[in-house]
Amino acid sequence: MLLLFLPSCTFYKLASTTKLKPPEFTIVGCEIKGISSNYATLDLFVSAYNPNAVGLKNVYLDYELSTQGRRLMKGRDISIELAPLSQNTLAVPSEVEFSDIVNAMGPLLDRILSRQMTIPITVNAVFHGRPTLYNEHEQGSLFSFERRVTKTIELSLSKDDMNKGMKQLRQELKRLF
Repeated sequence: MLLLFLPSCTFYKLASTTKLKPPEFTIVGCEIKGISSNYATLDLFVSAYNPNAVGLKNVYLDYELSTQGRRLMKGRDISIELAPLSQNTLAVPSEVEFSDIVNAMGPLLDRILSRQMTIPITVNAVFHGRPTLYNEHEQGSLFSFERRVTKTIELSLSKDDMNKGMKQLRQELKRLF
């Protein structure tokens, strides 16, 4: 019985050393990292702030990127670890397949063909978890949270990105039709 009681005492000691607050998240932006024959790679940038004196594990991100109401990609259960009293900008790597871009064409195609150098991307993100609190010696779980964040950002395209993207889209359209 004593063996069961001691770990819980350690956890409550850890949890009682601070007033716990949920972390804060902000969508910062999105950047094209590269274009290959089948997909474009993007980094979604998220600012994460842990206001607690203990670190948080078991925090996750679910997200969906869309343009003008049409989904381009989604990701689930991207693991995030937040150090104590820290503010970090996290890069979440993502891939958009050209076949998904074809499905979202409509107004997006008008922007690309008119050589507009930005694409509006709406990010719907859900940060959630039942964090494990930790410090150098102890860890345990006490609370859960869910934070929803939505932001529309303008994804900038370089002329090189635009030319590569147009070439790949033409090839994908030829393959489909």
